[in-house]
Amino acid sequence: MTVCNRCAKIDLDDAAVRYGYLLGHVRLMVKSAKAGCPGCKFMLDVCRRQGVDIRSERNNYVMLRRLGKRSHLVRIWFVELEEEGEDEGGGAGDGEVESEHGENKDSGVEDDEGSEDGQDATDEGDEGKDHGPRLIRLCSAYGMERHLSHDVEHENDHLPLRLISAHSSDEECFDLARSWFERCTRSHGPACALNKETPLPTRLIHIPSNHEEPLRLCRTEGQTGQYVALSYVWGAGSTFKTTRKTLSSRMSGFPSSDLPKSVRDAVEITRRIGFQYLWVDALCIIQSDFEDWSHESALMAVVYGGAAFTISADLAEDTDQGILRERDLLRSHCFGGNEQWCFQEVEAPWKDLQLQYVYWRGWCFQERVLSVRVLHYFEDHIAWECNTTVYREGFHGRESHLEGHFGKWIFTKQIHQKLSEVQDAELWQPPLQSQTGAWNMMVQELAIREFTQPSDRLPGISGIAAAMQLPKMGSYLAGVWSWNPFLSMQWHCRKSQQPPSDYRSPSWSWVWTTDQLVWPYSTWANNVSADVEEDWKAWDTKWAPRLLEHDIVLKGNHPKGEVAKGSSITVSGHCRWMVFTEQPGVNYDMWGFSCDPGWVDLGTKVHLDWRPNNWASEARFEREGEVVVGDEERGVRVLPVVQILRERKPRYDNAKVLALILEEVVDGTYKRAGVVDLDLDESEEDKWERRTLKLV
Repeated sequence: MTVCNRCAKIDLDDAAVRYGYLLGHVRLMVKSAKAGCPGCKFMLDVCRRQGVDIRSERNNYVMLRRLGKRSHLVRIWFVELEEEGEDEGGGAGDGEVESEHGENKDSGVEDDEGSEDGQDATDEGDEGKDHGPRLIRLCSAYGMERHLSHDVEHENDHLPLRLISAHSSDEECFDLARSWFERCTRSHGPACALNKETPLPTRLIHIPSNHEEPLRLCRTEGQTGQYVALSYVWGAGSTFKTTRKTLSSRMSGFPSSDLPKSVRDAVEITRRIGFQYLWVDALCIIQSDFEDWSHESALMAVVYGGAAFTISADLAEDTDQGILRERDLLRSHCFGGNEQWCFQEVEAPWKDLQLQYVYWRGWCFQERVLSVRVLHYFEDHIAWECNTTVYREGFHGRESHLEGHFGKWIFTKQIHQKLSEVQDAELWQPPLQSQTGAWNMMVQELAIREFTQPSDRLPGISGIAAAMQLPKMGSYLAGVWSWNPFLSMQWHCRKSQQPPSDYRSPSWSWVWTTDQLVWPYSTWANNVSADVEEDWKAWDTKWAPRLLEHDIVLKGNHPKGEVAKGSSITVSGHCRWMVFTEQPGVNYDMWGFSCDPGWVDLGTKVHLDWRPNNWASEARFEREGEVVVGDEERGVRVLPVVQILRERKPRYDNAKVLALILEEVVDGTYKRAGVVDLDLDESEEDKWERRTLKLV
């Protein structure tokens, strides 16, 4: 391996922040890479992976520029420089290029002064033509770690980036995971604290320290201790399950080689990090046994909430793909004093969590949110997500200001109440409106996720419901809370849909839907001014509906599990008839007035659940003495509406009232047809009639 002169002398000190480091001419770098220079090969391969056509850049130069004095990200630029003569020198060769380049400051591509603070440089004044930057990581080749008691935010971290291991089974990865666990348990306080003597789930897989000994499914019989849980996708892969027929053999013992690759890897991870017990649903719940499944699925908040950490097999599409894999991240040669530096390809950003297989599975969403700590396995790195922050393999510092997707800790106080910063959870209770708002956001996340069995939607969020429930929230009614069920009924469907033929829930519950829901966050705003609170209370006293009775028919014994046909609530609310007219050719706009936190126009906005043509509809109240006859063929329907909520925002912003659109099923019994945002005209108070309605 022969490193060319310019690659061997790469220098990214302060001058490289301001001026950049001119690496070489592309044509010579191509020749040098073919001759065996790992530095040139790395630079060209990274650019190819990021979509650069090297042939089209063959007449340009490659320049490296550090983003800032404290930054450890480096940009690769292709620049077109003014040349004196046609000499093809330019860096990738053997010393002949040195005389052409001279000092960096002569390159004619000096950046802004502001770039020293990590700001992106502008191209103004550059004599060269920029052909676009590509990013690489500047890493310590030898590795360095700070003491567990010292923790900083990544953006304030002066340490170079951590070199990501070539394989997720390398000992460095397990050392890192153990250090994250120690730091989390020692320094993150009550939010991440777990008792070492946690009550164990009903069944666990015992993992002996000796690889040759068999694994064994064991009943815990009320024991306490620590264990690890697995969150993964079954997919189309092979399965190794516990059934009534196989229960005794599982408890007698079985070799790890019998397990699908993902579960086998989870066993290895658990063992190497230092734990003896692992919880895996396929083995620890008796499959095809409704009674055992109902009992165990009701305990998900305890199972995942009590795990020392949860292994998330984000990268595996099914059980056969496995978790521990080789990473495909390019790495350069070492350079600098004592060859202390090297470059590495940039790993996937945190926001790519949304591209992972686990992310889209309904059950896995609950498992992630309920877990105090999650050890994520992505294709090119591992990450630690806990109730406090996120750590990623490539960084030494924590990342508490993520971009692109939420970190689970934003819901810590709502979901992990007993672990809140206030030791006595009874003394700290979140406001009911904000708690219900957090619940609605959980539902919104769940709504876009997939279940193999659509009937699992209620069980699939039952653990979160159990964790979030406060005594004052009342009874759990098929996905809403009895203290104010209407606060979780104001959603509307982004895509047209209607309840499926196989019953899943009452029409007023979100459970029957199968796609994205839009929620007006302004209906549960908590930190509002005294005037806004006074206006809302005035509406609530005079106009708000009241829950009179509820009759939820459960399929099993789980109070937060599946519900059966016949479930209903009876309410008292202010009703009025409205005329809904379809607007042919006008596409439905899912964004309603109430989705805008600021000022909105006066008028109504209709959100029907079922829109055969996905056309918009307009609505108006019936006029005095008017008799309108519905005509389905012309898209005209006359339906009752009942007020359920008012936005919690200033009057001058035209706060809307939200009303359920209803269809009569039988006399006095109605089902939901949609929701309408409207303006409440107090002068027409007598037009509204308080009625008792049974909603199914």
